[in-house]
Amino acid sequence: MLEGLSRALGYRRAVVALYDPGRGALRGTVGLNVPDALVESIEIPLVEAESPMVIALREGVPLRVDDTRTQSRLGEDALGLLLEMEISSFVVLPLRSSSEQFGLATWQGRDVPRWA
Repeated sequence: MLEGLSRALGYRRAVVALYDPGRGALRGTVGLNVPDALVESIEIPLVEAESPMVIALREGVPLRVDDTRTQSRLGEDALGLLLEMEISSFVVLPLRSSSEQFGLATWQGRDVPRWA
């Protein structure tokens, strides 16, 4: 699925981050054409309310970032990781399900996939 989404959107690389309720953050879990160590080092606290990743999760709508380098809202750590992964633009797609079989957590009254 990740490869199909990436190809459909025209990106060579992709990263999946899941909500970790214990840490109150989105954490990198799997990537496409990105080293595992970089994927697993992604951690975006949900208190970073201006982060495009947090906005997309909160609003439940896709969000496009055309130039990673101009996004001060990303935070220094996330910006550094994205540039190290050679991700200069991206789309954040919140993938959600209301099915309990997927092990959902709740954040701001919404069901979201969580870190296992």
